[in-house]
Formats: sequence, structure tokens, C-alpha cells
Amino acid sequence: MREIESWITDAGVRLGITIEKLPTEESKSITKSIEQKYVEGSPRVWWLGLRTPYVYYSVNSVSISQILPRVLGKVHFIPEEDDGLPLSVFMINAGDLEPLIGDCTFFEYYVADIESQWIIAETEHDVFLVAFESESLLRIAPGGHIWQPDSGPGL
Repeated sequence: MREIESWITDAGVRLGITIEKLPTEESKSITKSIEQKYVEGSPRVWWLGLRTPYVYYSVNSVSISQILPRVLGKVHFIPEEDDGLPLSVFMINAGDLEPLIGDCTFFEYYVADIESQWIIAETEHDVFLVAFESESLLRIAPGGHIWQPDSGPGL
């Protein structure tokens, strides 16, 4: 088991949170679909190539529960592992994300709804990035800013 996966599993046990690690082939299919929809090029980590426009937030001013487009039901939770191996995908209740993440050592991760209508990334720069499948779904919570090409601070 990879280190970050063990942090997630251990935190789930400590907190009594149900987390399901999806089989490798299913994880590959999900991550391929998300990457095709939201990532341009072949960046080292997805958030470096996230399609614009997206909304960004300082993690110091909002929590993930404040920016989740949907707080009920299952979501895909994808820890970023910069080791060249396929990304793992976990299923977790959206409402359990914040306590789980808070119980772990910091790591970058992605959260996507089951239909892949949106994706959230937490980056090493203490920023949440939220991208939507279409601009018509674009939603900005308090404290958010739209990132468009040639706008805002670079990451």
C-alpha cells in the first residue's frame, strides 16, 4: 500500500468513516475520463494543466465543505501520488471529506462528483481550484475568484 493510501485508510478507521478503494482497472477508467475532461497536456500533476476557467480559493479563507458543489452523497477522492504509478480512486461520502483530510498529513488531492461535472484540487500552494464541466455550472462561493487565461496570480 502506498504511503498516502495508508494515511487515508488509517484516518478512516480512527474516525469511523467508510472509505472504499476502487479496484485498479476501475480507478484507471475514472481517472482517464476525468483527465480527458479537465486537464490539458501532460502536466506532472493535474492541477498544473487544469482547463480554464476555474474558480480558486485560499485554503486559509474557506474549507472544502464550503466550496463543495454537492455536500451529500458519494464522491471520488483521488490522492495525488507523484510517483508515476496510476492514481488511486476512493469512494467517500462528501460530508466525510473534511474530517478525513483534517486527520491526515498534508497531501495534494482531487475530489470529483460521480458524474464528473466538477473537480476540486487542493494544491501545495494552499489553494483550492474548482473546475466545472461547463461554464453554465460555474458557481463561485464567497471568497472565490475566477481564473481565466491571462488573469490572476500564477501558481
